[in-house]
Amino acid sequence: MQFIETMSFGLKVAGRLVNRLSHGTTLQHSFFTVSRLFLPPLLLSISFLIESNLSIKLFLLAAAVLTISAFFTSLLVLINFNYFQLLFQRLFAQYEFNTIPVAILKVFFGKKNEFNYINLEAIPKIRNLSLKKIITSSFAFFFCQQVPSLPFLWQF
Repeated sequence: MQFIETMSFGLKVAGRLVNRLSHGTTLQHSFFTVSRLFLPPLLLSISFLIESNLSIKLFLLAAAVLTISAFFTSLLVLINFNYFQLLFQRLFAQYEFNTIPVAILKVFFGKKNEFNYINLEAIPKIRNLSLKKIITSSFAFFFCQQVPSLPFLWQF
């Protein structure tokens, strides 16, 4: 699930590089939604482990292994980010003349074209960050999250 979500960030970058930002954003949200299909089996397996009198040590070991594996798969995507965004650039080029399923098949089984690489060797600097963007992003993160209902407050 984490691998698909991290990989989907390449969709937005590829959409920007081929001047199809709306397609990139739409497909990124579609990938996010598709990645949620892995959630029910994960929740069912966790509930089975809990109901089968699993020891806390084994549960913590499983949680640690899954968290570490999610970290390494995300790191793998970030290291090979150019590969994924080039893959998505080819998808957008094929999508111009085909439907999405046909475009996906042509990306994997068609001929390879040259596209724009991203220079990932530049180190980001703090002074290049915009204070206005940081504040806006912070407000968006903190105030645009879904607020869970608090039924226990109604009891008092």
